[in-house]
Parts: sequence; structure tokens; C-alpha cells
Amino acid sequence: MVAQLNTLRPTNAPSFRALVIEDDASLCGVVRDVLNSVGCEEVRFIASGVEALRVAQALGPDLVLLDLGLPDIDGLEVCRQLTKLIPNVPVVIITARSDESVIQVAFEAGAQDYVAKPFRLGELAARARAALKLRSERLLRSSRESELAAQARRLEETTRELERMVSIDALTGIANRGHFDTLLRNEWNRASRPGSPLSLVLVDVDDFHAFNEHYSHLGGDSCLKDVTTAMTNCLRRPSDVLARYGGEEFVALLPDTDAAGACAVAERLRAAVEELGIEHERSRCAKVVTISAGVATMAPSLDRPPTMLVSAADTALFRAKDSGRNRWCSDADVPGQVVVSRRPWPVCPVIRADPYMAHHIPRYLENRRTELLPVREAARVGDLAAVKAFGHKLKGSGGTFGFDDLSVLGDRLEQSAKDVNRTELLRVVDEIAWYLEHVQVVYRRTSQSITAQLVEQT
Repeated sequence: MVAQLNTLRPTNAPSFRALVIEDDASLCGVVRDVLNSVGCEEVRFIASGVEALRVAQALGPDLVLLDLGLPDIDGLEVCRQLTKLIPNVPVVIITARSDESVIQVAFEAGAQDYVAKPFRLGELAARARAALKLRSERLLRSSRESELAAQARRLEETTRELERMVSIDALTGIANRGHFDTLLRNEWNRASRPGSPLSLVLVDVDDFHAFNEHYSHLGGDSCLKDVTTAMTNCLRRPSDVLARYGGEEFVALLPDTDAAGACAVAERLRAAVEELGIEHERSRCAKVVTISAGVATMAPSLDRPPTMLVSAADTALFRAKDSGRNRWCSDADVPGQVVVSRRPWPVCPVIRADPYMAHHIPRYLENRRTELLPVREAARVGDLAAVKAFGHKLKGSGGTFGFDDLSVLGDRLEQSAKDVNRTELLRVVDEIAWYLEHVQVVYRRTSQSITAQLVEQT
């Protein structure tokens, strides 16, 4: 009979591994022959339920034959635990008990099929073959699902990277005009709710066309990169963003900034570019590269378009250029003494972030600052579960936004909560509050990294 079964197996059929949990040694030979005939080249016999559970995962079988009448542990319990240890492996019950209640419980325990004792070899082979087919289908489905999931992740990453690339100016690595328009709309809508001021500084490199003609377009590109570096280093608040508006024009978007603050930023930008000392023999206002800037501030409202702010800054920029260049003009009457001070930046962590994240990072920091208030109170009264949860959240999310130091602080907070160290808890909470308030962000991706990614994708 076994020889006949062997003739039914294709020569190119895959090989499988079987685990037989059976305490009747007299059945081993015939069961092995049957399983060999359906493709199980490796067959492991174990007479103990406890031993079977111990080796099941390491063995990695494709099929389990399980006798319910084991000497040390109930076979149904073995079946339940096997379905947890090796969930995708079919279990075929071998039992001399034929009452329906036992068979029903066996299926509820996770069995795929059963064979009644004394079994017929043909029936055992057929049921084993069906179980192995089910195993193969499960493996194939699992492989396809894993492949589809990997493809979905790659597609999501590619989509996200494309979104980043279309939002970044390829030459300077800062936000481009399209991304600026999106950020402006978002900030305009956000500021319209509390009525907070929104400012904008529109910048133009003085006599840049003459610079290009004299120093070549390559020289002009180098100049724009250096000017970008100087200006991005002037904007450190996580909410402030510099974008290339077009050609030699740049724009700085300054949420929650009044007219005096915006003029201070404009002066900082102007002085930083002038201090570069880039030679410009064709300039009509200086011997070096300079900029002119127009400053505008408004309290946004939903009944007005955000382009009004750009238009006001453009008008102020025209006045600055008409007044001799290398200066800024504002749409507001701001006393000069407000903007003369150029204090150095305080010693704070500086994060270099992708311009694509310019909308997400300020919201992330704002949300964490809001969440920290009840966490501080929880640390004070000893609600360690809330503190631990917040620390775990920071540890996981900080690195996603580029705040590795914040992840470290989150880990320290979580560990302090586990150790019930309240002194350390309050100290770490203070450090987190200081970080969230003072961290500085510069939004820029280097043009070299953009070029490298373009080459890699082609």
C-alpha cells in the first residue's frame, strides 16, 4: 500500500518536515512510510506532550500529527499551545475517540483535521497531503503578503521622498515657491483663529543679473548658495522658514512675529549677507553682494487671501530698492532703535531639518509643550504611569522628527519613572521643558544630497 502511495507523489514535489506526537511506538514505522510518501522527508517522533511543546518551535515542522491520548498532558491542551507556538502549521489529530464532542473541541483547539484509529493508510496519506497543501498555501500567502507589505512600504517611502523633492529648491536646498505657498496658506489659516500676527520678509539680491553676467552663471549659483547659508543661519525658531521665491528672490515666513520682530529679522538677514564679503564689482550700492528686503505684518483673517501679505511685502521691497538698495523697508512704522541690536544666539541645540518638515515640526513641539504641563503635575504628585507613558512617547517620536536629544530625555524620564526616582523625574521634566522651548531648527537640505538621490533613483 505504501509503495502505491509513493507512485502518486510527483518527482519534483517539495520536501516537508513532520512532527508526530504519538506514544504508541508500534505505529512509528508505518506512519513514517506514509508521511515519506507524501513528501515529508524528515519525520520526528516524540512520545511526550511536554517534550513536543519544548522542541516544536526549534524543529519548525510543516505538519503535526497529534495523538490526543498522551501519557503526561492532555492532547487537547497540547493542540491549543501548539497553535500559539507555531500558528501557521496544520495539526491533524489522531484519536481512537469518535464522539463528536471531542472532535468539536479538537477543532476549537486549533486542529485542522482528524484521523480515527485504527486508521487506513490511504486516508492518513490523503489527509496529510491535504494538510501539507494547506501549509504550502499559507506559506505562499504569507510570502505574498510580506512582499506586498514591503512594496507598500517602499511605495510610501518613495512617495514621501518625491513629496520632499518637489518641495525643495534643487540649487539651495531650502523650500521652493510651491512649498512656501502651502506653508503660507497653513500659517495664515492657523493665525486667523487666535488673531496672532504673521510676518513676511521678501528678499532680493541686489544687482544679481549684473553679477551673473560678470562672474558667470556658475558664479551666480555659488553666490546664491552662500547667501542661502547666511540667511538660513539667521532663522532658528522652529516656526520660521526661508524659501526661494524665484530667481534671486527669497522669502522668510515668520509666524507669531510682530512688525518690530520682523524688522529685526530683516536687518539680521541684510547684515549677514553683507558680512559674507562676496565681491560684486557691478553692484550699484556696494563692493560686495548685498540684499534688499521688504517687511510686512498682518493679523490674518479667513475673509482675506494670504497673497495680501506677499503683496504688502513686495511693495515694501520696491521701496527699499528705490531708496538705494542694501536696506529693508517695512509696511509698518517701526522705530529704528528696535532693530539695531544683533545679539548672538544663545547656546541651544540646533537641528538641521528637511524643509518638507517645516509644517510638522512646530506642531510637534507645540503639542509636546502642551502635554508636558500635566506630566509635570503627575511627576509632582507621584502619578508614575502618566510620566512613564509620556517618556515612552518622547523616546519613540523624538528621533522621527530629528530630535535625538529629546529621545534621550524621554528614555531618562521613562527610566526614572520605573526607578521611582522623583528627584530625577522633576529634573528631567525641567530639562525637557527647556529643550522644547529653546531648541533651534534650520530648514535646509544640502544640494549634494538632492543630487545624490536623483542619481540613485535614475
